[in-house]
Amino acid sequence: MKRYLYCLIVLISIGLYAQEIPIRQSFDLSSSQINFSCPDGDIIFWTENPDSHRDVYAQKIMSDGSSLWPEAALICSDPEDQVILGGVPSSDGGFILLIGDIDRDIIHRIFMLKISQNGDFLWPQSGIVVQTGEFSIGSCKAVANSSGGAFVVWSALSSSGLVYGNNYDTAGNPLWNNGRILCSHNGSVELSQAISDGEGAMILNIKKWYGDIPRTCLKRISASGTQIGAEPLVNPAIFPNQLFEIGNSTNGTFILWQVQSNENLVRYYRIDNMGILQGASSQTQIIPNGSEAMETRVCPTPDGGLAILWAGWTAGLEVGFKLYKLDADLGQQWVVNLEHPGIDYLVYGVDLIPNQGGYLWVAWSQELHAYGHPQYAQLVSPDGQLCWGIGGIQLYSTGGAFKIIPHGDRALFVSRRLQDGNEQLRYQIYLHNGSALLSEGGVLVSQLMFGGVYEHKVISLGDKYLLIWRDTRQERSLYFQIVDQQNNNLLEDMGRHIANSQDLYGLAKVNESSVALWISVLIDGLIYDYLQVIDSNGNFLYPGNGIQISYSAEFGIQDRCLSSYGGDIYASWKQSSSVYSGMEMRAQRFSNGQACWEENGKLLLSLPLSSYYKFYGFTGRYLLWVPEYSSTAKVLYFDNDANPDPLWDPAGMNLVHNTTPGYSYEIIDIGFDNEDLIVAMQLSMPEGNNIQLQRITPQGIRLWSDQGHQIPDPGLYPNLMDVHFGPSTSYLLSYPGDPYGRILLQKVNEQGDCYFPEPGMMIQYGLHSCQSAQLFSFLDGNWLCVWSSTDGQDNINRDIYYRVLSSDCVPLGTEPGVICGARYPQDLPVGAVIGNNVFVAWKDNRSGVEHTERIYGKPGLWGRQLNSQSMSGYEIDHPTLSLNLKPNYPNPFNPITTIPFYLSCSGVTSLEIFNLRGQKVKNLLKDEFLLIGEHQLNWNGTDDKGNSVGSGVYLYRITQGERSSYRRMLLLK
Repeated sequence: MKRYLYCLIVLISIGLYAQEIPIRQSFDLSSSQINFSCPDGDIIFWTENPDSHRDVYAQKIMSDGSSLWPEAALICSDPEDQVILGGVPSSDGGFILLIGDIDRDIIHRIFMLKISQNGDFLWPQSGIVVQTGEFSIGSCKAVANSSGGAFVVWSALSSSGLVYGNNYDTAGNPLWNNGRILCSHNGSVELSQAISDGEGAMILNIKKWYGDIPRTCLKRISASGTQIGAEPLVNPAIFPNQLFEIGNSTNGTFILWQVQSNENLVRYYRIDNMGILQGASSQTQIIPNGSEAMETRVCPTPDGGLAILWAGWTAGLEVGFKLYKLDADLGQQWVVNLEHPGIDYLVYGVDLIPNQGGYLWVAWSQELHAYGHPQYAQLVSPDGQLCWGIGGIQLYSTGGAFKIIPHGDRALFVSRRLQDGNEQLRYQIYLHNGSALLSEGGVLVSQLMFGGVYEHKVISLGDKYLLIWRDTRQERSLYFQIVDQQNNNLLEDMGRHIANSQDLYGLAKVNESSVALWISVLIDGLIYDYLQVIDSNGNFLYPGNGIQISYSAEFGIQDRCLSSYGGDIYASWKQSSSVYSGMEMRAQRFSNGQACWEENGKLLLSLPLSSYYKFYGFTGRYLLWVPEYSSTAKVLYFDNDANPDPLWDPAGMNLVHNTTPGYSYEIIDIGFDNEDLIVAMQLSMPEGNNIQLQRITPQGIRLWSDQGHQIPDPGLYPNLMDVHFGPSTSYLLSYPGDPYGRILLQKVNEQGDCYFPEPGMMIQYGLHSCQSAQLFSFLDGNWLCVWSSTDGQDNINRDIYYRVLSSDCVPLGTEPGVICGARYPQDLPVGAVIGNNVFVAWKDNRSGVEHTERIYGKPGLWGRQLNSQSMSGYEIDHPTLSLNLKPNYPNPFNPITTIPFYLSCSGVTSLEIFNLRGQKVKNLLKDEFLLIGEHQLNWNGTDDKGNSVGSGVYLYRITQGERSSYRRMLLLK
């Protein structure tokens, strides 16, 4: 990830890089299908990330259900994420676990660990490294050999057409030196399966692509790494589309099968380890014609037969769930219905495991809509009888991933599920008679908080910060945290829950010690609207859910808005008229915890039903709305009793006068300067966005002309990122089509005049995919701009940056600082100011739960406090409006480096190289006129005479008029 070394040095020197704190971390717990069965129990494995990186854990569960170790055993931990690729019991009684270091679905290192039946490490705990590089997930397999070690086979991520492998002995030593190329193909390959051949060698199932057509190729490899038999071992043309799977059967034979869901067929053959067909081909139509398969599982059975589990929809659109058993001759032995009568909901996540006694263990989840996704299990006897009755038994009330591990007369069921906002790994043991060996709910192995954060906000309350967010840990709910100026979380770890809350409709700061929330509350399956107030200590001012906001529920409400004025709270909304003749805009005023107006709110404005209106709220004085397909927004002023001001037109006044109706018009932001209303609006048209700001007095005067303050659009679709309201209203602006990737700042005075030439002062350039930025003003007059941006190389490398501005909004220093540069994306910074301090919070995905370019599902919430005086203390260069000298690359370099720079105005420019003694080494550019924009020059490590210079640190300086800027670079030979 690209980093500015210069900025890091600066940050460390001024103490800015203080401890960032987690407000709400994001976690992930993933179960594994790998287990190690021992005579006295089973070792299960899983991964979790309690410390922002995913590690491998294990627990041994004894036959009586007890856990061998008091706490889960940490099998593998390092700064990378780990993924379990596979595992096999070794022939000497140990277990070999195959692990990969992973970064965004790319495996960078493959290594093995070997443990005993009691969890002791038999190989170095750091592991035996198999390979480093890049490998696709699932392309690495392990097969036990006859010497206490294992074969390891893998295919590279690239389409090289190669499959690699090595063979390791009981001590982890490689037997094939640097490995072998086990398969070479002139197209792409995928390693699908690797199994033992029963004689100390292995059989590989490799999917080869011929153009766009894949075909299965079986290949048998000896213990010395040589091919045994033909390639392919079996002609894939015996199956219609030449794709199939393989499984071990009895007496040294194997079963090949192909699932054809569109034909309702499972085809199968039996072969020996040389690929010779055993008996005639066979096929079965496992479900009636017209049915639709959802999931099909095929599993060889210990008696040499085959079990086929099918779930889907029958021709009559009823749920079908059937288990077919084929005998050793691959003829149908019996079929049994597993579906529960009267429960016609989708079956999914099926699992099928045979045991040595001929019993078949089955587990599945069932979607019951209003009742959740419970998990069920069934045991089927060797003669096809349902041991646990029709429908089986319910394992858990909520679904998730699970694994069945048969063990004698019982089976261990390991389940990952959601419970009370946590991801849990639990287990239960069921006997053949269907009784649970352990207490109801089973035994908890591990749990981590589920979900993530979205729609977060930060508000200053006195000398503290309140952070509130929507959380997905319990589907959806609201949580908040109070942070002091020493970076301490003052409430419960991971936030305080607002009980029964569902959504946050509005938020308004009442005073310096409290904030009001309009929330939706779930009570007995119904949603109600409530007003709640939180003080600076995190206390709820109103008991229970708060004060219910009453309205005419018969008609429903929309466009909920919450505001505060003069210490009172105003809840406003839009609803259909009670006489079905139009739309109504209503509001309720709350003062000292009491509703002041009519029970269902006071009518502010009635509008005809013939058109649609978007309501933007009642501020306590101003009412704002936008008629559909209008060329403007409208506003109406009210007195203290919510009566329209008689000096105003009762139909409201236009905020601006536009002559372009018929397009989408919206209000972006609303603010105040004393009693004046300031509104940012956008008219979206195919040819561009027309963004306007307007300032309205209580007397109904447009202070910024009839057209308002216009933001220029040179055909690049302006994006208004943030507005800071006041006597001089300031805003941040970007243009998605800007080739220079700039954030611009503009200030507008009380008369609507700009401080800076259009389109504004450049705060930073060279940004990539910058879609969110915030502007903050400090008590000492300084400003701070915070934004998120990628590094331009990898969209996952999105970090949070800042730039300090003087009281005149001139950027200080020459480069942005880094607020957070943790791995994976950080995005959507928001914050609040107290005096000269600001607390910035952002969505953070360093945990690796999701690593998409933008953060959506399960991010955490992290924050950091910054101080204006500390940040402004690092000014190295005099502020410059026209020069931006970028870091050279590569750096260090040999022999050539590139020096990029940006000119925000045209002019005569020079670029010179100096040594550390101040002696000029070379003129790269001397008094040449350059136009505004991006430029770059190369230096090849020579002086003006063409002689090569020695290794060392050199300075490069750009000059334009009286302005200059310099940087350092390192030449290494």
